[in-house]
Formats: sequence, structure tokens, C-alpha cells
Amino acid sequence: MPNKVGRSEFNQALANASIDVKKAESDPALRGALPANADLDHDGKIQGQAEIDRLFTQVDSFGRNAAATETTLIDPAGNGTQQARAMKALGQLTQNSDVMGWTAGVKFAAVDYAAITAPKGTPPGSETMVAGAAQLIRERKNNYGTDQPWFNVDPNHALPANVSLGGLAKNERNPNGVWKCNLFGGNAMYAGGFEPPYYNNKGKGEYPNANQFYKFSDKYAGQFNNKVHFKMVDEVHLDGMDPAEKERRLIEVLRSVQPGDLLMVDHMGTGVADGGHTRVVMANDLQADGTGSIHSAQATQSEGAIRGEGLSSFMGEEHVWVLRPNRPRAGQPTTPAEPARPTTPTTSTSTGQISTGQPTARAGTYAVQPGDTFSKIAKTQLGDASRWREIAALNPTVDVRMLRIGMALKLPQ
Repeated sequence: MPNKVGRSEFNQALANASIDVKKAESDPALRGALPANADLDHDGKIQGQAEIDRLFTQVDSFGRNAAATETTLIDPAGNGTQQARAMKALGQLTQNSDVMGWTAGVKFAAVDYAAITAPKGTPPGSETMVAGAAQLIRERKNNYGTDQPWFNVDPNHALPANVSLGGLAKNERNPNGVWKCNLFGGNAMYAGGFEPPYYNNKGKGEYPNANQFYKFSDKYAGQFNNKVHFKMVDEVHLDGMDPAEKERRLIEVLRSVQPGDLLMVDHMGTGVADGGHTRVVMANDLQADGTGSIHSAQATQSEGAIRGEGLSSFMGEEHVWVLRPNRPRAGQPTTPAEPARPTTPTTSTSTGQISTGQPTARAGTYAVQPGDTFSKIAKTQLGDASRWREIAALNPTVDVRMLRIGMALKLPQ
């Protein structure tokens, strides 16, 4: 297992490759490397010496100096770097044995997803959904097991908020306890700044069962006379499919999932109550060959938890939906957070645990905003997207795939 991979070695291994840009950008581990920037002739493919060489620069965190001769795969603590994550994804995408071999034995540090927070004032989106779910796990995980009383944080729910609800626990009326997966999903949406779906469409009431959330998506809301609370990213009905086609299609659907999405399933059978399950996705590392996992916050039988699950966890379901919340609650911020305020989660290379930093914007700096890349920052702040290399040179320790809202970057004077 090499510690580093050279540019010439990379170029030689992929000399005959033809990489589909859309497929590359759909991979969570490659999305931050901006594969489209390596498509120099804009034909939708990365191929040929010049484009493969540019791809190496992109994978190597924009090259840091745009002329790096090698990229590091292992950090000082012995864990895989972000470059290694991109290399692993690239190997899976191309099925190139050399590229796959470079990361075959690499171990990646675990992330404490429950410690994730979002800067105060962040508009509702992926980051706030992840942070809201993490908060429920940190503070209320013992209220989401089937035997435990539910603690509702949504004042618009039909049941009282901010008290323990013993009626939704194991008792004489409910000897087997009460599953709370839809309650977790609705509360996570509320905590993340979104309006959860309610059965009566009046902005308050009871949440639908897990296998009914799809009826509040842009694809189905009109059919059921509901408000739209989600974008339907993708879905698949698995029951009755040919096994090979089922696996192919399920991988495709699951790889469309982004952090903050609701990953909903309908179990086999006709039951509605307890007939499905809700997951709030925290991270997606599912690979093109079906290896890897999706980490989701969810209500389990024993407690609220964040679990990593692979392809096999979904193969036995009847239906799978990927729903992206898109109806912010009234009064939520619509502009980015103030740069001096955020508490931004980062991953320590020595422990793999999330810690917090509090960057403060000042003269000659820029606070990262939602959707930012080095190229976009160079375009908006310097007037020329090609000047991203200057920003990269001034911030040599910053990995573009780890840009966080509020992070302070040095800019050329």
C-alpha cells in the first residue's frame, strides 16, 4: 500500500481511461474534486493526457500549487486522506486495478456524526438537516426507542411539545412499544428549519406514517391534494424485479442520496402503521459496485442512533424513496450566516473525531458560503475563476472537499 501516488504514475494508469463526467460528479467522494474542471474540451468525458493530468491536479486538492508531482494517501495518524477517498472512488468508477490497488488497504478515520452542528443563522438546507438530526441524537436519543417515551420538539405537532409523552412508550396499551421513525424524521425536519408534513396540510397536526411521506413530494403532492414538502430525488419499486436489475437500480438510487435527505422505505406487505422506516442521511459513501455504506440518523428499536448500512439493508424492501426537504419553516433565515459566528465541525486527523473551530472574518479573508468552491470564490471575489490557484496557494492546509460554511480563507490582496 503506497503512502503517495505520483502524477506520472496516475497519468500512466489512466492513460486509456474515458471517464463520464456526470457519473464522476454523482459520486459523493468525487463531487468535491470538481471533475468537470478536468473536461477541458467540454465533451462530457475526461480522457487523453491533458485531461487526465488535470484530473490529478483536481484530486490533489486543486494541486495546492497546481504543479504537485505526487499526492499523499495516508495522514500522520495512519488514516486515509481526502485525496485517498477520491482515489478510492475513482478506482471504483473506472474499475482500474492500479487505482483500486492504491487504496485497497487504506483505513479511514471514523467521524462522530452526532457532534455535527451548523452555524447560527444558516438557511435551511443539507447542513441544517444533518445538524438537526445530530442534535436529536445528542440530546434525545433515549426518547426514540420503542419502549421509551417520546419527547416532541415540534410545537406544531398535535401532541404536546417539550415534555415526555408516556403514551408513546411500552405500556399496557402498547405491550410491544411504539416505533418512532416517522416522529424522528418530522422532528429532525423541524430542528433543521423545515416544515414537516402534516396529515391535514394546515401547518400543524400529526406526521404521516413513514411510507406515506412520499405523498408530500413534488411528484405526488398534487395527486393527493397535499402541500409540497420534498423534492422527489429518486425512487424505485423493488418488489418483483429481476435480482440483477434490482441491485443495479437500487445502487443508482442510493448513490443519489445526499446528506440531509430523507431515505424512506416501505417494508414488504400492505401495512401502513409501522410498515416503513425513516432515515435522515448524514453521509453517503456507497460505491458504484455496491460496497461502502450510508450513515443515517434514525429511531431504532432500542434508541435514536446513527448507523452505517450497506446495500443489503435495502435489498429486502418493497419500495425506496429519496426525499429532499424543500419547504422552510416561516421565519427561517434566507441569507448565509454571519462569518464570525459559526461553530464549524472539522475532522481531526489524529482522532477522527469532530471538533469545533470559530473562524473570524477579517481584512484579506473570505468566509465560505453555501455551495462555494475555490473557483466560485475566485470568480465572485476576484473576478476571475482561474485565480483559484492563488487562493489555494494562500491556504495550503485547506482541503476543498472539507470547505465548511463560515470557514475563513485568505484571499490575495
